[in-house]
Amino acid sequence: MTDTDTTNQNFVSEEVLRAIAKLDYEAYLSESNDRLRYQTEFSQSALKSLMLVNGGAIISLLTFIGNKGHVFDQEAIWWSFLLFALGLFFCLVAYFGAYFSQGYYMQMVVNQTYNAQRRMHGYQETYNIDRDLKIGNIAIWFAIISTVISLFLFVGGSFFALRSIL
Repeated sequence: MTDTDTTNQNFVSEEVLRAIAKLDYEAYLSESNDRLRYQTEFSQSALKSLMLVNGGAIISLLTFIGNKGHVFDQEAIWWSFLLFALGLFFCLVAYFGAYFSQGYYMQMVVNQTYNAQRRMHGYQETYNIDRDLKIGNIAIWFAIISTVISLFLFVGGSFFALRSIL
């Protein structure tokens, strides 16, 4: 093997490695977009489910109370209603937090787009994305915490509902 063959082999190998790396990059980017879509669908399903179970629980309790043949603990049923209602409230708060987080993240991306456009034309970046990112992160954590609180309130409401009939 000559020095020329070794050089050509290294050059081709590096070129092939770059092509493979580009394919990997595109595949990983596509998969990350899919994962983000799945995450969004799961979070929407979780919020819808919390809304459904807390609201359904309140309707079930009203139906149960309307049946005059049953004896139940009024204080426990009151606490059950309160916890289910608070669960609905925190679920709505989670929806609002998620909505506002996406609004701030969208504004951040718009600012990044304007900055990229300015760089493309040889100008300095003028838009700061830190504020929108920080507020978006706070809003999304607010939504996550509200979702967890809603879930715990549902469990607590279920406990009191069960206690009211036993």
